[in-house]
Amino acid sequence: MGEKLKKIAKNILDHIAIAVPEIEPVLEHYSNMFDAEITPPKVILEQGIRMAYVHFENIKIELIEPLNKKSPVAKFLERNPKGAMHHFCAVTTDAEASAKSVKDNEMRTLGEPGVGHHGQKMFFLHPSDTSNILVEIVESKK
Repeated sequence: MGEKLKKIAKNILDHIAIAVPEIEPVLEHYSNMFDAEITPPKVILEQGIRMAYVHFENIKIELIEPLNKKSPVAKFLERNPKGAMHHFCAVTTDAEASAKSVKDNEMRTLGEPGVGHHGQKMFFLHPSDTSNILVEIVESKK
């Protein structure tokens, strides 16, 4: 299984996502603590979230806040009311081929690859197959 899994993603992380009950206080805290560039919060209706990035030189922190109680992030925050790491995101050169490789290795995805809010193809690995960590795979910008 190890050899095939190396082909799922490059050795690059795009971001670490943290679910939070409210974005603004965390953005302000991280901006002050790390002197990091931040993006203003953006509503992503399809996912039921508001999100913003904290930019570090080598990675981004994606803060996600649920828009309503139906959001999957709201359910996550019920179990983690103060917020917690939600997922990490690795980069691939081909989301379709990576998803096929996942399935060839008898692992599961949460749905088929689709286009995310950033315009890139992406999909999630089932947490039961990744030590209970949600992993996003995103296709690199071409």
